[in-house]
Amino acid sequence: MALNSKRERILVALVAELVDLPSIKTVDRMQPAGLSSLKGYAETQLPLVCVCGQLPRPTQKRSTHTGHTIDKVTSVLGINLFVYALDNVNPDSTISNLTDDIWAKLLADETHGFKWVLGTDIAPNINTAVWNPYCAVNMQVNVEYLHDKGGI
Repeated sequence: MALNSKRERILVALVAELVDLPSIKTVDRMQPAGLSSLKGYAETQLPLVCVCGQLPRPTQKRSTHTGHTIDKVTSVLGINLFVYALDNVNPDSTISNLTDDIWAKLLADETHGFKWVLGTDIAPNINTAVWNPYCAVNMQVNVEYLHDKGGI
C-alpha cells in the first residue's frame, strides 16, 4: 500500500520537520502552478515550502543473508523543496535565512527518525528567483534509504 511505502513515510516526516520550523508558515505537497496560484496564498501563509518527491533511484542491491539472494535495495529519494517568500526590500537575506533554517532542521537528524534511512544530503540550487514582491529558491534534498524489493 502506497501510504505505508518508505518513500511516503520519508516525505511525511520531512513535511512534519518543516511544519515545526517557526520561520515557515505553510508546507504543501504540491507546487503552485504559477504566479497566479502563488498569489492565492495569503501573506500570512508565507513563507511557503512545497515538498515534491521524486521516485527513488536504486543505487545498490544487497543480500542480508549469506546466500546470493538479493532482498534489499539501497535507493536515493530526491525531494525538491520549493521555497517562496514575500520580500521586496532584501530578498537575498530572506532566502539566506530560510535556506539556513531548513538546512539546519533537515540535517539535525539525517535519518528523520527511521533506522533504515542512511543519510540526507542537501544541494541548494544556485539560482534564485525574485519577482516583486516574491522571492524563491529550490533546494534538492537527497535521502538515501534501505528497502526491500517488494516496494519503494
